[in-house]
Amino acid sequence: MFDGQCLRVGMRADGFVELCFDRRGEAINKFDVRTVDELQSATQAIRAAGNARGVMVTSAKDTFIVGADIFEFTALFAKSVEEI
Repeated sequence: MFDGQCLRVGMRADGFVELCFDRRGEAINKFDVRTVDELQSATQAIRAAGNARGVMVTSAKDTFIVGADIFEFTALFAKSVEEI
């Protein structure tokens, strides 16, 4: 359904969609601009499927997400609520 650098989405046999945080080539997942962009694309793919019983959010790493890279979001925080 979706395969990015930070997230992947696939339909499971039980009808649930798995949205998995799995930053390629890194030992950790972090919440940054790339992850947010991919999350938008991933949720659009889930919505387009239309037949999911639900969504299970998982992580392929030992720690789900270590945190957010807030310095990447400075420009985003300057936008209005509507733009965000």
